[in-house]
Amino acid sequence: MINANTNPVTNAMNMLATQANSGDCGCASPRTHKVPRMPIMIDQAKADPLDVRAFVGRPLHTVVDADALDRKMLQIFTNNETARQYAQSSLAATKRRRHAAQPASTPQPLTEWGYIDLFEHIDFGGCEWHVVEQNNGTVGRYSDLWCGILWWAKNADNRVSSADVNVSADAVTFFDLPGIDLPNGSATITFAGDSWITNLVEFGWNDRISSHLLWYFG
Repeated sequence: MINANTNPVTNAMNMLATQANSGDCGCASPRTHKVPRMPIMIDQAKADPLDVRAFVGRPLHTVVDADALDRKMLQIFTNNETARQYAQSSLAATKRRRHAAQPASTPQPLTEWGYIDLFEHIDFGGCEWHVVEQNNGTVGRYSDLWCGILWWAKNADNRVSSADVNVSADAVTFFDLPGIDLPNGSATITFAGDSWITNLVEFGWNDRISSHLLWYFG
C-alpha cells in the first residue's frame, strides 16, 4: 500500500481514491476524450482507440507504463481505484527494472527536490512553465502558472502538450479539471516520476491538463 503517514500529498491521494471510485461517480462532465494514437485496453480488455469517445461525460483514468512508452499498449480504466493500484504496481516494477539496468557509474535517481517543466507544444516547444517539487510540487490550478509578460502572457491551463518530469515522487497524476478535482469527475493520466514526455498527443492528452498531484509509494 501507499504509505499514508510520511507525506501529506500521499494522504491527499488516498483521500481522493476513497472519495471517488470514479467509474460510478454519477457526474456529468461535458468533456470528451481525445483518441490515443496507439493500441489501448479499457479495463484490461482490448479495445479500439475510438472507443474512448463512448465515454462522454464519464472520466477515464490512463496509466502510462513501459508498454505505453514503447507505443505497444496503453492501459485505460473506468475506475480510479483500479487505475491507482495498477499504477502503483506497474510503475514500481518499471522503476526497479530501470534502476537495476543502470551501470554503477550512473548517477543515482533524484532524492531531493525536483521539478516538472510543462511545455505548450510537443517536443518541448512553445511556452514553458516550471514547477519545483519543493513543498510537494502539487499544483491545483494551471491557470495560476504563467509564461510570458503583459499582453502575450499565457497560463498553462489546457495548453500543455509535452513535459519533462524529474521529481523524487514515484508518480505524477495529471487531471483534466482544476483543483485535482477527482471527486467531481476529473479524468486522469499517470506517469512515473522520472518521465520524458515528448508528445501527449499519443496518449490523447494534449491541451487537456489543468492540475497535477505528486504521490509517493510506501
